[in-house]
Amino acid sequence: MMRHINEILIAKEKYFQSSINDHDLKEIILKIQQDCITYHSTDLLGSSLLHKLILILIIEKFKSLLLFEKNIISIFDLECVNFQEEMNSIMYVMNEVEKQYLRSDKFSTHNHSLTGGLFASNSVIRRINFPKEISKILRKWLKKHLTYPYPSKIEKKMLSKETGLKLSQIDNWFANARRRILPFMKEKFIDFD
Repeated sequence: MMRHINEILIAKEKYFQSSINDHDLKEIILKIQQDCITYHSTDLLGSSLLHKLILILIIEKFKSLLLFEKNIISIFDLECVNFQEEMNSIMYVMNEVEKQYLRSDKFSTHNHSLTGGLFASNSVIRRINFPKEISKILRKWLKKHLTYPYPSKIEKKMLSKETGLKLSQIDNWFANARRRILPFMKEKFIDFD
């Protein structure tokens, strides 16, 4: 009898530690139940009734723990779904507010960051010019290097530190400048300072 009780308690611990799954647990309980039937058929002293009652109590308590766990999991799953729906709703409202704000007359490129929007949404893509001070620094470098307008890595890092831009932004600015600004600078010697 003690062996069966120990087996049930060990199975319970393993189950709650996720060492065994529902199917394995069911197999263990069925095996214990089968052992009890075999034990009762050979019991001549009548102790099988007590043995059976103890096992029933333990199994019932264990079943109630399992039901409680499953209820907790279902409540948790439901709360996760509700939370996800709320987050989707909030994101939708934020995107709508951003769209309305971007359409309004009050909107200017100075009112939001260089990342592209109030909430960094991908719904509206706007080209934003860098502030004049940054453009002036980059144009000055370009003007000094008209013959070879490709800054080295060290120069890019210095420009990045001076302007506060990322290296990728520096690269993009120079790629665009070589196409858009450089031809005019070379052709007409326009002073962009």
